[in-house]
Amino acid sequence: MVFLVWLAITNPGNLSDKASEILFVLSVFFCVVLHEYGHALTARYFGIRTRDITLYPIGGIALLEKEPQPKEEFFIAIAGPLVNVFIALSISNFIDTDIEKLVSPESSYLSRIFLANSILVFFNMIPAYPMDGGRVLRSALGMTFSKATATIVSGRIGQIFSLLMAALAIYLDHVILLIISIFIFLQARREIQYWKARQEIADILTARVE
Repeated sequence: MVFLVWLAITNPGNLSDKASEILFVLSVFFCVVLHEYGHALTARYFGIRTRDITLYPIGGIALLEKEPQPKEEFFIAIAGPLVNVFIALSISNFIDTDIEKLVSPESSYLSRIFLANSILVFFNMIPAYPMDGGRVLRSALGMTFSKATATIVSGRIGQIFSLLMAALAIYLDHVILLIISIFIFLQARREIQYWKARQEIADILTARVE
């Protein structure tokens, strides 16, 4: 709510322009909610409940009650972006998908929603853990390596992507992109630390048994 108030205050234009911008942001957040429900419902199909869904100004996270198996994680990870693909394809029947018209300041409401969902698909499928693409990468690595190793490797790759993203954000002077890159880096670091600690405990317990 604070974000919407800030948007209304800072967005130039008359009251109608502000209302239109708020409607667009709410619509994008609704698409993000549907994206997260795509993850949650797919996880439920595999018998994994979702503890909660948290929305941030830069996206959302569906917190599962337990870690899925690699094959399960693959389908759970791609389910969210597939929801956005479905939304974008549904809208494409009613708009001109010419890129110049999509990015034009005069583009229609539906065109902006189409573009937002397309960006969500592209951005989420970047192989930068904990993004969906990073989870797909972890699931692929998990077919061969342990969950800890798969997470650490995909997390490191995610951190590399986040640093490249941060550099691009600084170059473009893009604050939101910089915030997203920091978020990805910190989330990846947290997961790496968690799985390193978990692996160390497992190694100690194994050594004691032996």
